[in-house]
Amino acid sequence: MPHYNLPHNHGQNIERVLDNMPSAEGFQDISFLFQQLGDSTRLRILWLLCHCEECVCNIAAAVDMSAPAVSHHLRICYKSQSNF
Repeated sequence: MPHYNLPHNHGQNIERVLDNMPSAEGFQDISFLFQQLGDSTRLRILWLLCHCEECVCNIAAAVDMSAPAVSHHLRICYKSQSNF
């Protein structure tokens, strides 16, 4: 167990938490996920797919986009799966 030189001891066992915290590199994948979900269009598509299974044409009509644009967003989401 490494010793952390913390300026204050608040009795909250932060050392135990820090021992289990992933490295900065370990947060890269999570950061990438939040980047993908930061797009409101992808969130709308994801919301629809969480509530029903639909074809690209119906999703496109529901979000007022072209089918190729929806396919583009779905492709980005699909490719981002490989990072997890």
